[in-house]
Amino acid sequence: MSALIPPDVSRAQALEAILWSEFAVSTVFILLRLFARYQKRSLGLDDGLMAGSWLFFLASIIASTLRSPAWTPAHDTPEDDALDNAPQLPPVSQDMTMLTKPAVQFAAQASGGMRHVAYLMQSELSFQIEISYVVLVISIVCTALGKIAVGVTILRIVRSASSYERWVVWAVIVVTSVSSVLDIFISLFQCGGDPRAIWVFELQATASCLDATMLNRYTTFTAVWQAFADFVFSILPIFIVWRLHMATRRKVVLTIGLGLTLLTGVAASVKSSYIAKQSAGRPSDFTWDLFYVYILLGTEVLFIIVCGSIPSIYPMWFGTRPRPIQGYASHESSYRKHAYKLSRAESSKSYRWWQYSRSEPDTTIPSDVEIAMLTGTPLQPPPVAAAVSRRSASGNDELCYGKIHVVKEVELSSTKSKS
Repeated sequence: MSALIPPDVSRAQALEAILWSEFAVSTVFILLRLFARYQKRSLGLDDGLMAGSWLFFLASIIASTLRSPAWTPAHDTPEDDALDNAPQLPPVSQDMTMLTKPAVQFAAQASGGMRHVAYLMQSELSFQIEISYVVLVISIVCTALGKIAVGVTILRIVRSASSYERWVVWAVIVVTSVSSVLDIFISLFQCGGDPRAIWVFELQATASCLDATMLNRYTTFTAVWQAFADFVFSILPIFIVWRLHMATRRKVVLTIGLGLTLLTGVAASVKSSYIAKQSAGRPSDFTWDLFYVYILLGTEVLFIIVCGSIPSIYPMWFGTRPRPIQGYASHESSYRKHAYKLSRAESSKSYRWWQYSRSEPDTTIPSDVEIAMLTGTPLQPPPVAAAVSRRSASGNDELCYGKIHVVKEVELSSTKSKS
């Protein structure tokens, strides 16, 4: 039987290395996202929600690594012995000693993290259960904020799209919010008004708690629903972007960028599957199995922040690329002009370079304008022939995309050649 007992090892250092590495990558992407949105003057609610998800990710990592220091004292530590046997110190130094000793004892109490439960004392196991519920609450808020942020971004894009698409996004956001809040309250108050009854074994004897099977099923449902939300937010943009007035290559790039949340859905599905497997029966090695839960959770949050920020970071990369010269060279000049150029009066207005009138029935720009501002994707300009016929019919130079002086130059050059 002794051969079946696992060794007394701790995976604390591996957990810390993986989680802090994921946090470093997510920090780079969240900073790039905020900087890109600030440059485009398009900071919105979705950016605040994603930043909140990043902050809760930091809090969950701190709580996870706090519960798993490398040392595992089963008795008084050398630090305790040194403090007990220390000579009499001046009053100020004694005060510092009284402040230091509880901190060492607190770290010793947290020694049970990422170890086999068979080697934990009762006080250590109680502390690990307490911290695990703290991490559970933080992680629920973290993932929910990230998924809601992706939904709000899609709402900004489909503001003028069909109503059923907006209702689908709103329904997913509302259900995600409500299910997450209920999961937090049910998890904390499953044993009545005092949450300590969950991890204090003396209180468990007299407390009346909810059925563990039903509680685990609801926790699994919340995780599965969040994975479903990722798949919805990755598939829905395909139908929205493909109706926009832009080049096909831009549509493909933008669809891939907005559909990267599919990776988040895969990570959430793996996490949900593992939680469901553990919920099938009470895990026999509670603290040891939590290592995989935290790794899967950190990976999911990493994908939420990275994949949710790439569409916003794309304009920075697009702006640094050298743009090819557009236009044509006439037979009377050797220089090239841009085919589409706004007049000085139009360019002196706000950065919103599209100027169109909603009163005209033939001027419809549904969500192209909003998605152009959010992602830096330029709109597909109308043909020059259509612009000429539009101007000759209306009798003025006001076009839905500004005044095109190139058309005027073409007419002047042709008139000069005839004369």
